[in-house]
Amino acid sequence: MAFAVTVALYASLVLILFCVLILLVCRMVRNRLDRLHSQRVKELRPLVLASAVSEDDEALEQLVQLDRRSWRMGEPSVLSLLSQLEGEGHEALTAVLVRRGLVDRALEDLGRRGRVRRARAAGVLALTGPTLRHDPVVGPRARQALETLLDDADPTVRAAVVRALGRFGDEAGARALLAHLSGRRQVASGLVSHALVRIAFPAVPGLLEAARSDDVQIRALALELLSLIGDRAAVPQLLEALRDDQGVVRASAAQALGQMGEHSAVDPLLTMLSTDSSPRVAAAAAEALGAIGDRRAIGSLASAVGRPHFRSAHAAAQSLLRLGPQGEETLRQLVRDEPTAEAHASEALAQLSLRQSAGRTTS
Repeated sequence: MAFAVTVALYASLVLILFCVLILLVCRMVRNRLDRLHSQRVKELRPLVLASAVSEDDEALEQLVQLDRRSWRMGEPSVLSLLSQLEGEGHEALTAVLVRRGLVDRALEDLGRRGRVRRARAAGVLALTGPTLRHDPVVGPRARQALETLLDDADPTVRAAVVRALGRFGDEAGARALLAHLSGRRQVASGLVSHALVRIAFPAVPGLLEAARSDDVQIRALALELLSLIGDRAAVPQLLEALRDDQGVVRASAAQALGQMGEHSAVDPLLTMLSTDSSPRVAAAAAEALGAIGDRRAIGSLASAVGRPHFRSAHAAAQSLLRLGPQGEETLRQLVRDEPTAEAHASEALAQLSLRQSAGRTTS
């Protein structure tokens, strides 16, 4: 019995030592492979960089002709660099991906069942989009496939598609994004906003239509994005929106006109500041007048500083501060003569004093 126990213990010890030995060998092999992989990636990096220079056709061809194993090592570097490039460098690396079949595989993968595969495929099309949109064959095909996936059941896939359409940067993609701000499978408005601002001027026609939407939130968002893009073609629509029956839309229109520095909006903004019953809208009008910088607004802003609503009174005082010496003097008069306006006016002047002190210190 004792002999059997001893044999069992020795057998267990030998098995343990054998397992430890196997683990050590596996780790050594893994470390060796990792070192070789890192070395190969390092060797490929100059070739990838050289391929981004469109004049270096030899490097471009070498990258296209890499064996499958070397390409797998170099592909992450190509994709990483592609996200940082524009112009001819972007076109050169996109051509490499097209010739290696990566774009065709991505288009196929958009229809696969695995959500990770679909999201990765959308990511590849996002990186290549700025160049592919000019391709008369692949560009429309890719955009249509992406638009279809805006209805994907998985929110991660939808988010990847939104980013891809933003990088494609055309009017059709912008309209597709706007159409999915509402409905059964909405796309997050923050992601759509970022994509539309990236698309910029091609998105303006769709945004002008969205600014007339029956959905209040979509109207307000469209006006905000029009101001961020800064196309003056939107000014008539923004002026019209100052008369919208919804306060959130009027406020968005006022903020947009202020950001654009639109002097033709001064008179309607003055009217809005004096007569609009919504403190939010009045505050937006006050901020816009300060951003535009027209000194005709000083009297109306001074009156607004004494109002009981904190938001609009605070915004009016801050806007007076932005109107230079005349605005500052008006604030001092309010401190002396208007008890209801004293708190907001004093706060604005205190901020001015702190900024001036900070300026003297740094100089």
